[in-house]
Amino acid sequence: MNKVLLNNEIFIEIKQCPITSIILIINILIWLNHFAYGTSTEKVSFNFKEIIGGQYWRVISSTFSHSNIIHLILNCISIWNTNKIEIIKGSYYYFKCNIILIIFTNLLLLLEIYISKIINLKNNNNNNNKIKMIESYLDNHYIGYSCVCFGLLVIYIKLITNSIISYYPFLCLIYSCFMIKNASIIGHLNGIIIGALINIDLFEKYLPINKNSFYVITLIFLICFIINLYKTLPNLTIFKLNNNNGNINFLKCFP
Repeated sequence: MNKVLLNNEIFIEIKQCPITSIILIINILIWLNHFAYGTSTEKVSFNFKEIIGGQYWRVISSTFSHSNIIHLILNCISIWNTNKIEIIKGSYYYFKCNIILIIFTNLLLLLEIYISKIINLKNNNNNNNKIKMIESYLDNHYIGYSCVCFGLLVIYIKLITNSIISYYPFLCLIYSCFMIKNASIIGHLNGIIIGALINIDLFEKYLPINKNSFYVITLIFLICFIINLYKTLPNLTIFKLNNNNGNINFLKCFP
């Protein structure tokens, strides 16, 4: 039985791409946690006002959060379909691509919203209705791993076709706009842009960091995000004791 499992193609792929598997598990566990405790997506989403207000952890929490089971399944399929990047280029390269995409797609979205805010406020100083529309836009909430998936798709296409960018990601972008309610066009497009920049080795040229240093920097960033999470959410509870039966509710992060 064990030999059959070990020789199974899926198990072989899982062994070849541990980072892909870990990312899938993290996404699934976070969704299960949110589903179990009825966590509102607005509490963990990317929101310009909240991030500028100091909740920097939303850059990570929004990426790994999903609105419903369909959203989660679609992104998990997309993540798994790009596991060939890890198989071909190695786990470190795949890990680095995911971290770069998570950070820079969100930073790019912050920059775009900020520039949009400045331009529109300058052009509509005396138009209260326009200003209200801008305020509403700034209050939008974004969640999901799909912006990273679009970037990984661009990287994967480069591996199999040696083309820096192709029409296929843009077809997927158009398809997602029509088929998925409230799909973020800008977020997905940012994934395509950052994926293309990875393909031309822009980050390798201007951020020449060796393997060990990259892991250390990623760990430092993660610790900083956790500290920021505790500082901005003083009522946060990771372990909550149920007084009725003595059981511990684990990972009720957003009560």
